[in-house]
Amino acid sequence: GAGETIVKLPVAASIRGSAFVTATVVRPVDTESEVWKVFRANGIARLKIDHSRRRLEPEIRTADRARPGETARVTVSIPDWSPGQSGVVHLWAVDEGILQLTDFQVPDPFGHFFAERGQAVQSGDSYSGLLPDFRRPADMERIGAGGGRAGRLRLSPIKDNRKPPAVIWRTVEAVGADGRIEIEMNLPDMTGELRLMAVAVSGDRYGMSYKALTVTAPFLIEPSLPRFVAPGDEFSIPVKVFNTTKQSAELTLQVETDGPIRLTDSGQDRISIEAGGSKLLWLRARAEGLGPVEFSVLAKSGDEVSEARATMAVRPAAPLGFEARNFVVEAGKSL
Repeated sequence: GAGETIVKLPVAASIRGSAFVTATVVRPVDTESEVWKVFRANGIARLKIDHSRRRLEPEIRTADRARPGETARVTVSIPDWSPGQSGVVHLWAVDEGILQLTDFQVPDPFGHFFAERGQAVQSGDSYSGLLPDFRRPADMERIGAGGGRAGRLRLSPIKDNRKPPAVIWRTVEAVGADGRIEIEMNLPDMTGELRLMAVAVSGDRYGMSYKALTVTAPFLIEPSLPRFVAPGDEFSIPVKVFNTTKQSAELTLQVETDGPIRLTDSGQDRISIEAGGSKLLWLRARAEGLGPVEFSVLAKSGDEVSEARATMAVRPAAPLGFEARNFVVEAGKSL
C-alpha cells in the first residue's frame, strides 16, 4: 500500500538464538519549511526463531530411594533417537544441600547456545553531524578507598579429617544405538537427597534433565560433635536416632572412638523407638590430648544395621603466637 515497502529477507539456517531486522528511512531536508522536520528514522525488530528441533529431552530412570553405600543403577534414555545417530551424556550427582547453598541450576547447553541475546551491532552514520547534540560534561572521577590486608587466620594446627562432600562425578558416556546409557553409581555414605543431573549432546542438538534420589536407611543416626575442644575439656555429645520404618524397633547401640578423647558416659546401650519417631541421647566425653578424633555410632535391630561416623579435632588451648627480638651482631662475631 501507499507508504509501505515490503522486502523479503532470507533467514540463514546457521542463525543462533534470534536475529534482528533493522531499517532506516531517510527523506530530503525541506529547507523552505519553517518547522524542522525529522529527516531520518531508524527501526529495529527482533526476529524470533524456533529451535525446538535442536532440543534433546533426556530422561533419567532410577529408584526413588536407596541406602547409603549401595550401588544405584541409572538409565538415561533420549526419545526420538534415530538409527546411526551419535551422542554423549554427562551424568553426575551432588548432595542437594550443597547445591542449595549457591542455588545451583543444572547446566542447560540448549539455553546457552540458542538463547535470545541483545543486538551486538552498533550502527552509525554522518547525519548526526548536521545538527550535533549538546556536548555532555565529562564524567566525574570516582573516589576510591584503600583496603587493608586481612590478618592471617589463626587456623588450628590439628587437621580435622572431615567427611568429603557427597559428589559423584562421572565422565561422559557414549549413547547406544537405542538412545540409552546404563551406568552404576556407588552412592556415598550420607543421608539426604542427591540430585542426579544429565547433560546430553548430539551434533548440534542439546538437552538436560535432573532427578531427585533420596538416600536413607531404616535407622538414621545424627551425632553432633563440637567444632573444637582443648585437652582437659569435658563436653556433651548429642546423638539423635530416627526410626524411618513403619513399626517400632528395639535398637542396640555401640559407640566407638579413635583419638585423644575418652567417653565418661556412653549413655544407654538399648533404646526403643516408635515407628516414625526419634530419640535424643546424650554422651559425655573428656579430651585427653591433641590430635584428630574419629567417632562412630552403630545401631542394630535384628538384621538391620546402621552406622554414622563423624570427626573432630582436639586443638591446643593457647592461640598461635610468636616472639621477636632485635640484636646487634658485631662484624666477625657470632650470636
